[in-house]
Amino acid sequence: MFQDLKSKIKYEDAPEESTFSFMDKLFFKEVFSSIKNVIVLLIGVLVSSCQMASGATPFGLAILGATSLINVPLIIPFLAISVITGLLLGKVALLKFIIAGILYVAIKAFIKTENTKMGNAGIIIFACMMSEIVGLSIEGMLLYNALFAVYNSVMTGVFFLIFSEGLPVIYSFDKERVNSSEALMCAGIILAVVVSSFGNLGIAGITFRGVISILAVMLLGWKCGAAVGATSGLSISLVLGIMGHASVATVATYAFCGMLSGILAKYGKIGAVIGFVLGNIVLVFFANGSTEVLISIKEIIVASAVLFLIPKKLLVVIDNLFDYNRVLPGEGVVRTN
Repeated sequence: MFQDLKSKIKYEDAPEESTFSFMDKLFFKEVFSSIKNVIVLLIGVLVSSCQMASGATPFGLAILGATSLINVPLIIPFLAISVITGLLLGKVALLKFIIAGILYVAIKAFIKTENTKMGNAGIIIFACMMSEIVGLSIEGMLLYNALFAVYNSVMTGVFFLIFSEGLPVIYSFDKERVNSSEALMCAGIILAVVVSSFGNLGIAGITFRGVISILAVMLLGWKCGAAVGATSGLSISLVLGIMGHASVATVATYAFCGMLSGILAKYGKIGAVIGFVLGNIVLVFFANGSTEVLISIKEIIVASAVLFLIPKKLLVVIDNLFDYNRVLPGEGVVRTN
């Protein structure tokens, strides 16, 4: 029985890229031939438009590297990210991305290297450092600039590891696979970076960034429990914080709200919503000592409404992402709804 069950499951440790060589991924099919490829392209464009509050720009190269690990051709994403980088981040950032991107592709295509995530992260950091040296020759070889170049390279490697873990979850949303809690949280971080690209875009004081972030934390708490809810709240809000969209207090609030959403998730969607609201209230009135809300009530209301209005067809896709009932004994957590 377990052998039949195991044969139907696609584990995250068996990625789809094994079918094609790296050179095949450059041209093997058109990006627009698959809706999943288009989604990855849009994610790449939105992610590459973001910049950390410190001024670091690690996301373009990190998402390009993560894209190279799945069955998506790289030429169009590379060109699209280059255009966005040049338009929004400036000529120097564009030059550094092009140099690092070409160097990464060349190493992967023509030099036999260890094809692991850590090995690819090393290549990413090396390529980024080479491009930063070019940037230093343009901007000036000051100590601060040199230290910042090292910081930017390391952050690029870190976000590559996060994106390479979370992007396959998004890419394989239509297939049966058992996703680990870490992969789901990495996918949530990708979502947080994507919504950061919206800035303060919204209606009547309700930002799309806030609504989507709250919805993601509620969803993870509802489906995966208190631990994942708290960790996702912490990681998503931390990303918003390094983008300059959240304070330290807000980061703690998201984590606490995610934990309570997971604790009350046994009562379904209403429990997840009540848990998030209670978390916000507790930290406002007891910890913060004031009536100034840390997470917008209006955004919580809208996110809660969206959670209740999710159509059944989309719920099927969500269940495929979060379903732990198919995990074999000893290979993961077994949960029943």
